[in-house]
Amino acid sequence: MRALERAIAERQPLAGLDATSPLHGLRRRSVGGWDVAAQSVAAVAPAGVMLVNPVALGQRTGSFAFVSLVVTLAIALVLAVTISLFARRIASTGSLYTFVVRGLGPVAGIVAGVALALAYGGIAVSTLTSAARRSVALVEHATGLVAAAWLLPSVIVAFGVLIVTIIVCGLRVSTRVMLVIEILAVATILALSFVVLQASDWNLTALAPDTSAPFDPSAVLAGVGVALVAFIGFESGAALAPETRRPLATIPRALLWTVIGVGVVYLVGAAAQLSGAAHLTATSDTMDVPLVSLAADAGLSGAGPVIDLIIALSFLACALASTTALVRLAFAMSRERLMPSVFGRTWTRFGTPAAGTALITAGITAAPLAWLAVTGTGEGIRDYTSPAAVTGYVVASVLLCVAAPAFLLRLGEFTWRAAIAGLTGAGALAAVLVQYIATASDASVPGLVLAAISSATAIAACLVRMRRLGIARRLGLYDSPVASDSIGGVPVPRSDATR
Repeated sequence: MRALERAIAERQPLAGLDATSPLHGLRRRSVGGWDVAAQSVAAVAPAGVMLVNPVALGQRTGSFAFVSLVVTLAIALVLAVTISLFARRIASTGSLYTFVVRGLGPVAGIVAGVALALAYGGIAVSTLTSAARRSVALVEHATGLVAAAWLLPSVIVAFGVLIVTIIVCGLRVSTRVMLVIEILAVATILALSFVVLQASDWNLTALAPDTSAPFDPSAVLAGVGVALVAFIGFESGAALAPETRRPLATIPRALLWTVIGVGVVYLVGAAAQLSGAAHLTATSDTMDVPLVSLAADAGLSGAGPVIDLIIALSFLACALASTTALVRLAFAMSRERLMPSVFGRTWTRFGTPAAGTALITAGITAAPLAWLAVTGTGEGIRDYTSPAAVTGYVVASVLLCVAAPAFLLRLGEFTWRAAIAGLTGAGALAAVLVQYIATASDASVPGLVLAAISSATAIAACLVRMRRLGIARRLGLYDSPVASDSIGGVPVPRSDATR
């Protein structure tokens, strides 16, 4: 009898395994690869990004828009590979935060955690507001009337309640909702893109930059800074690792294929925009004409409301995914005692951090409501949320790339290939961050200042709490095998075994 057969037959409990995981309370091993992919794709919001944001990319880069998008995709792939170095070895709801702690220590980890929270929070606020505004616009289009002033804040609150309800009901519910929405969103993007490409006779010459102008690296870097918004959140699938079946294999694969799949969708959409704009004006080679407008010119003018509905749903799914990632990050930091214990408690019925979800979503919902109360309009909030999200995401990603070789060195698994990939990614992202801040518009400066002040305050508070409680060694908790995971199961107490 072989060793495995004997172990199965004897079913002897394995000594040394704890009864519970440090992240106990969550529904361990309850979701699969499709759920992880749904979380990652929804956090990226491909429909909202592809149908709304490319105009900003074209304004920043001109004819280098497609080049900037290709460079951004390459950086995202390097980042996905680097994340996989950790995800193959660690399963934690803290994702990048936990990875950086394990590679560079608690101080760098806290910086990464706060930066990541800033990114998720900024995206959640922005997409929640956008989803509500587009929903109100759909109501106005359907009724032919101007919406009352109370409608927009009411929709924001309703969406906030919906997000809390879905997250509290468990990952299988939330990820399936996101999966359905994003399938519709991606199908819409591809359908519009092919219609526009067909109308422009598949003229792809506009994808090449203008050769009459000198190559401008700063324009490409500026474009990458804008295009990075299109990939923020793909790594959030790693936060579902403790709740995923075979997480050390499923998470890396899901993240890599998410980047590849979403990247292909972006490239097809960008090619359609450039080709369609050149065909429409005979001179334009930038992305300053929205894909929706090009599709309308190609004969899909009646599809406008349906497209707006898809965009609104995609933004809502992104707000749901970003909030989910932020809740899981707070859960990890709470279990480490960096945050109040309320964020680390789970509801037994659904295995979700219900109280933490309610508090975090209330904060995300309050931000656009406060903005409306002060300004009287939903416009302009992205000038604060987008700079915060981009800078937070890039800072966390730079630290992750630097942490990768250090982490492997600690494990005795260092390779130069991993080190080169990590350091290349760190250098590229650092250059993008410097260029992004240096070329920030006047409207973005207040957002950058607010992000810097709030981040510094949060980092200082975490460091003080860490030193006061003496929990530096506790940081970086991750899911570990428990007795019930072994073939032998949970050891029987001695008093019961002798009866």
